[in-house]
Amino acid sequence: CQDGYDPEGLDCIAKPACSALCTDCKIGSRTGLPKKCLACQEGYIPEGLDCVPKPPPLDCSVACTDCKRSPSTGDAKKCRACMIGYRPRGIGCVGCANNCEQCTAERCLVCSHNYRLKGLACTKFQPAKPNLCHEECHKCKVVDGEPAKCTRCTDGWKTQGKTCVRCPEGCRTCSKVRCLACAEGYVYKNRVCVPQAD
Repeated sequence: CQDGYDPEGLDCIAKPACSALCTDCKIGSRTGLPKKCLACQEGYIPEGLDCVPKPPPLDCSVACTDCKRSPSTGDAKKCRACMIGYRPRGIGCVGCANNCEQCTAERCLVCSHNYRLKGLACTKFQPAKPNLCHEECHKCKVVDGEPAKCTRCTDGWKTQGKTCVRCPEGCRTCSKVRCLACAEGYVYKNRVCVPQAD
């Protein structure tokens, strides 16, 4: 038979060979025949004696805002931060717990309206005595039986005018102009709280 072919009965059949896309082919020491492809051209991965197209890198979910990737493969390894209302889980994001509007992987940071943070979860707000202040207001001035102005807000809120408004994302407490303390999973950087890198 011609070079590259072996006799088989009355015919000649091609010797097993690695694919043309294979850049490093392992040859059997006893047989002298290709055993498997070890490396392929860019964009391909070995599979037996052949090279197949490399699959696209595994990506984090759409809600993930900070995706840690493998330096060698480019595949997503872990989601470190998510959009507001979501928390990281693996390479994706899942919704915060019930009645929680902002959260980290471990705990709720800001509860929904009419809920308070108690431990790691949000519980329905039930004042011990009639509270003339709105729910986000921890302490307010009362004039003629009506709340006149909120003087201190609960965590995650700041005073603005007569009421309370939410602190920026990642702030546990804030003043009218800046974040004073970051929530768990956040660090203070350039006057704001940013997700903590691993």
